[in-house]
Amino acid sequence: MGGWFRREIRSLADIGGLKIRSLGLGGEVYRRLGATPQTTPPGEILVSLQSGVLDAAEFVGPGTDISLGLYRVAPSYYGPGFNKPNGTGACIVSLKVWETLDAETKAIIAHACAAEASFALAEMERLNAEALAALTSKNNVALRVFPADVVAAARKVGGGCAGRGGGALRHGAQGARFIHGVPGAHRALVKGVDQGGAGGAGGVISNFWNL
Repeated sequence: MGGWFRREIRSLADIGGLKIRSLGLGGEVYRRLGATPQTTPPGEILVSLQSGVLDAAEFVGPGTDISLGLYRVAPSYYGPGFNKPNGTGACIVSLKVWETLDAETKAIIAHACAAEASFALAEMERLNAEALAALTSKNNVALRVFPADVVAAARKVGGGCAGRGGGALRHGAQGARFIHGVPGAHRALVKGVDQGGAGGAGGVISNFWNL
């Protein structure tokens, strides 16, 4: 999701000057759209929205955000979430140790990681759906779609942000190409579904969750 906003966003001009809690590359996208990104700790987001220190906030997703109670002050919940393609967990192993393992052990670890990633994604989808239902039916949250000019501008600056972030990676440009290429391929796939594949079932996905 794109974030919780205290007031409705009617055009790209409304993003300008907003103080929004958004980290990393997502914050950089908002900065290039004219907002002022903040690195507010999770425990201080609600109070900052209440006091006016923040105009908006992006955290994780509905399944996580609902517990922070941000909807009490910022009832407009916007998508698509152009601020980051997706979040995931990671299994970090020392390269020196990894290279000592035999092929079977590496395969077992890789399979375990894949199984956990699949379970976590499915579980988060369930939690997100349940949270969205509760937010809209019980907490008077308005699910809104960013105006077309905001989405177009975010798409334009987003690629540059991803490429810029890759420069800090250990493998530099190669890493940037890989990270930017994966969501790029996903966007192309979803766009193809939108244009008629799979009975047009991807329309809801690409129009709301992705760019």
